[in-house]
Amino acid sequence: MVDKKKLSRKKKKGSKRKKNLKNNELSNKEKSPIHNIKSSQNPESFKSHSKEEEKPSEEIPAPQETKKNNFSIYFYTKKYLLLETVSLLLLTVIIYSGTLNHSFHFDDAPNIWSNHFIQISSLSLDELLKAGFESVNHHRPVANISFALNYYFHGLEEKGYHLVNIFIHLLAGIMLFYFVKTTLKLAIFKDKYQKSQFIAFFTALIWLIHPLHTQSVTYIVQRMNSMAALFYIMAMLFYVKARLNPERTKRIIFFSIAFIAGLLALGTKQNTITLPIFIILYEWYFFQNFRLKISRKKIFWIAAICLVFFTVLYFYLATFSLSGILTGYDRRDFSLIERLLTQPRVILHYISLLVVPAPSRLNLDYDFPLSYSLFSPPTTIIAILVIAGMLGLAIYTARKNRLYSFCILWFLGNLVIESSVIPLEMVYEHRTYLPSMLVILIMVLFIKQVVQNRRIVMVSLITITMLFSYWTYERNKIWQDELTLWKDVQQKSPNKARANLNLGLAYVEKNRAEEAITYLKKALYLYEQLRNEGKYVKSTGISLCLRLLGNAYLQKGEYEKAIGYLNNALKESSINAAGDVKTYHLLGQAYAKRLQAQEAVFYFSKALQLSQNFYNVPWMNKTVAEVRRFLQKANFLLEAQRKRQILLNQKNN
Repeated sequence: MVDKKKLSRKKKKGSKRKKNLKNNELSNKEKSPIHNIKSSQNPESFKSHSKEEEKPSEEIPAPQETKKNNFSIYFYTKKYLLLETVSLLLLTVIIYSGTLNHSFHFDDAPNIWSNHFIQISSLSLDELLKAGFESVNHHRPVANISFALNYYFHGLEEKGYHLVNIFIHLLAGIMLFYFVKTTLKLAIFKDKYQKSQFIAFFTALIWLIHPLHTQSVTYIVQRMNSMAALFYIMAMLFYVKARLNPERTKRIIFFSIAFIAGLLALGTKQNTITLPIFIILYEWYFFQNFRLKISRKKIFWIAAICLVFFTVLYFYLATFSLSGILTGYDRRDFSLIERLLTQPRVILHYISLLVVPAPSRLNLDYDFPLSYSLFSPPTTIIAILVIAGMLGLAIYTARKNRLYSFCILWFLGNLVIESSVIPLEMVYEHRTYLPSMLVILIMVLFIKQVVQNRRIVMVSLITITMLFSYWTYERNKIWQDELTLWKDVQQKSPNKARANLNLGLAYVEKNRAEEAITYLKKALYLYEQLRNEGKYVKSTGISLCLRLLGNAYLQKGEYEKAIGYLNNALKESSINAAGDVKTYHLLGQAYAKRLQAQEAVFYFSKALQLSQNFYNVPWMNKTVAEVRRFLQKANFLLEAQRKRQILLNQKNN
């Protein structure tokens, strides 16, 4: 009997414990939002809940500590986010701070310091519109207006332009950071990247300090490229933000910002024409889950996007019509077929530079070997197959690895405009600026996936960051001035005429005539070789080369040779170009040095007469002032010679 009583007591205690456990579970379920959602879908559970709500004072009030915990977590995440953003800013500023006094280069001349349209004296709408739509690249008004504003506040002082370029680069990096962060938090990925918050940070950081992007940041005119990419990624970010926001007002605001950013991107550079395609692709990949069934409201928005796309496409094709594309190759030393065959190899070269961007591999002006057929060189067919394989992989893995798939399409799609049929230069590193954004994301994801240990992953990413930072710092030294830049280019492209010509020009400007002559003669030989092969050669290039040789020999005091080269420069020019003003000016100096005052006065006068046709050219005023000064001296010399001749004649008589 005693044993039975003990057993019954134990059973009663056990049943009480079970009841307490059940009550605790019920109270926890009531607190959890997930349970509430599930229960709301079941009508029976809804009734039971409503009955329970009627019972007074049975619910256990939520402890106040959870509110404090939620607030502390929110505060921590915001603080952590601010720390990440500040870290991105600081490291980028430190790396690029040494470029503030670097000089203008190459295409900076026609777009900035020789472009009188951007050299505004007031902030009037008329002057800004002229700067935007009447400059050399009049289809890029947003970038032109930014240069005009720079000129208004800083003149031709390089520091102001570099500050703006660095600021644009920083903003682009921050937009990329938030875009990746927002994408990784999408519901479609569930909690896959919840514990990998470092992915967005290192994607943005490595992209910001990547040595390949020095051409887009330190090379001032490539603001056109970096600013276009900024507005592009900004449009993508705010489109995603609008799609995720439940509030109608905020959705409208975010969609409006995305639309304006898209228009600004298209007004900065034409390669951003792919933006509507990638917005639709993003929608299909990450919001529609590859479904083709679309509601009427979404059809309206897609139709609106497509309308904008086709309108801009028409505008773009008006700039590059089919006939314009074909005739554009008349001014290139390669054909349309050669370009199409060579570009797959160029794209693979871009990928290799993204992985190993050592300064020794980077170059402003490549002498890239052409592809003449599928097997000449053999790497042509290999490159085509690799690109086709990448495209096939992106399509095949779209459902299983949609993020990798989208990133591959992003890279290839954003190279289509500048790496296809349009007769542009064969290779430029700045073309990777926008496409590389999500390639860096692939790299970070790949390292995380291959290296399972979190500490090793972090050490690997920090090591890459430090190495790339050092390489970027070293590469930026090359952009210091024209001499350092073109010495680097000539070493890497020794058989390219333009590389030798520009290095010769840099030496002439430094009054280092002997070194200038060496490279200018090589450039002249390479130009003549191209001409003999029947390839297109700019007459202005040869004319400039001859004029610079004349200038170099003038510096050396070999006036006979100087006059010979300068006369040949005038013959090669065959038109009264702005550069001919300088040629006449140099001829006048050469004859003045030989005390042939009459010839000197003649050529100085020709220079002044021709300069009247180019009063809008900014450097012309300085040249004209020099010509007048030399002409005055030549007239004094001529007058002195005449008086001397008169005295000699009188003595003889």
